[in-house]
Amino acid sequence: MKKILDERFYKHYSLEELENKMLAIINKQTEERFIIPKNDVRITLVYNGEGEQRDVTFREIYQEYFEWDKQTTYYKFKYRGIDLRTAKYLDSVIKNTGLVNKEVDYDEEEFITKEKVNVWVNLLYDVIVGKVKNGLWCAQWVEAGIDDYNVIRLYFNRKPSKNTLQTLDLVEKIMYLGDFGVFKPEFKCIECGRKFHWLDIEGSIFKKYEALEDKLCGDEISE
Repeated sequence: MKKILDERFYKHYSLEELENKMLAIINKQTEERFIIPKNDVRITLVYNGEGEQRDVTFREIYQEYFEWDKQTTYYKFKYRGIDLRTAKYLDSVIKNTGLVNKEVDYDEEEFITKEKVNVWVNLLYDVIVGKVKNGLWCAQWVEAGIDDYNVIRLYFNRKPSKNTLQTLDLVEKIMYLGDFGVFKPEFKCIECGRKFHWLDIEGSIFKKYEALEDKLCGDEISE
């Protein structure tokens, strides 16, 4: 594939590297500056005065600038603001839950069979788990705000347990922190003084995250 970031590109544009591996593109003629989001939106690069335009995606710009391979680009785009080790771990956790898809809108699922599951004590509405027409399992609940609400539907290839839903909730929390650039995967233990990556801790994702929050290794380190 023809390079995007060639001499012609840098004649008309410049790139600025920001925190959390984000990029901003600056038009040298207009001095307009635009922070490039990590998604697959397609834009048109205009080479002023040369009568040529080129369509590229934001993903292609990031991949070429940072020299990422396709797999690394996948992790960097899906798990924004999160280190590669954590991204790979979270991706594995999600796949092990059997999650197929997530939908958020106002529509409620039509269940063939269903049951109520007590997942979160502070949730105002019940979580409904059941089989749906396409053979998948669905976990559905409502998140209400002051003036609006959303119906959350998670689809699985097998029946999700309470632990599965709590696991995905924690994964989403970590991804949310990553989106805002505040997820810090390393900590210094307040007892022993050693530095750890949160995935150095043995045990479940809950135990690992608890160690990160409390800054306590508990001397339970995975080799």
